[in-house]
Amino acid sequence: MDTMVFVDKASAKHLRLVNKLATNPSDLKQGDFTVVAGYAAIADEDVVQDAVGSFNVEGGILVQSAKLHTTATKNDFSTVGQDVFWHMGTQTFSAVSATGNWKVGSIVEVKDANGVIIFDKLRRAVLVA
Repeated sequence: MDTMVFVDKASAKHLRLVNKLATNPSDLKQGDFTVVAGYAAIADEDVVQDAVGSFNVEGGILVQSAKLHTTATKNDFSTVGQDVFWHMGTQTFSAVSATGNWKVGSIVEVKDANGVIIFDKLRRAVLVA
């Protein structure tokens, strides 16, 4: 019996943006997460501060990370659907909606025993005011 499968791959949106981080400016390595020009972005390449580089800004992709805020109350990712925030100062993901944090997605898989979360990434980050 023949088995036919179909693979559906979402188009990836990539933009060339200036790595101009107002808070905690730094060089980015390929695969680093950040918020740049209002986008929840993943660096496609190494991008030094103030240089132009390629960033994956696709929304709806699943991101897996253990780069969580070190304060226990700020990294309690225990509920599916819970919002995920990016803390620019520490360059970590936070569970807390605090002024200056950026909402970047929502939890798909809660934090596991290894401290890893999986979240559905937004295209545009939303600044918490």
